[in-house]
Formats: sequence, structure tokens, C-alpha cells
Amino acid sequence: FDSAMQLEDLKGSRDPHVLANRLVKILNEPKAALISLVVKEIGITTSLQICKETADCLRNGGMKRKDGKGNRSTGGTFLTILKKYVSAEDYKRFYKVAGRRMTPRNTPRQRKRIRRTGFQ
Repeated sequence: FDSAMQLEDLKGSRDPHVLANRLVKILNEPKAALISLVVKEIGITTSLQICKETADCLRNGGMKRKDGKGNRSTGGTFLTILKKYVSAEDYKRFYKVAGRRMTPRNTPRQRKRIRRTGFQ
């Protein structure tokens, strides 16, 4: 429920980078580059709408995983709801582009920067 309340508090965000960084923290999502790309591509308004739906879903008990072994994570719920707003091609492209961006580099310093900012 804490995540749901934090998601509701994002309404004032108007900068895509700030919104993406706050979302990554609230969603506890390790795929920071994916969230950053999604916010940039679909826009702030749609991102906030998905946040609202995610918060509502969390308040109502969450979203079951496909395999039936419990609930999806907060980030998983957000990304599943995203599917309603984008085409299947765009959804796959987000993962492909973000996956390429998130490839860890050799040094710990570079890996830390990627985790912190979501960018190489």
C-alpha cells in the first residue's frame, strides 16, 4: 500500500527524467533504462495514468503472476498495465532497446552509474 500512495503522489511531476527516476525507486524496478525509455516514449500524462492504475491494482490486492505463484512485483504490475497503452511491437522494442542500454560494463563504477541513472 505504501507504493500505491507514493504512485499517487507523482501527479506534480512534469520532467520526464525526474518522473522516471522517481518511478524506478517507487516501483523498486531494476530495469531503470526500461522505465526511463517508457516515460520518454509514451509521455508524462500516459505514464501518470498507468501509475494511477497500478496504484489502484495494488490497493485491490495486486496482480497475479502468469505462473500463479503469488503476485507480480510493483514494477511488473506497471509494465503489464503498460501493454494496454502501447502496441505489441512498441512493447517488444522497449525491452530490446532498454536491454541493450543496460548491458553492464566491465568496471564496477560503470555498473553503478548504469544502475543509478539507467543510462550508459
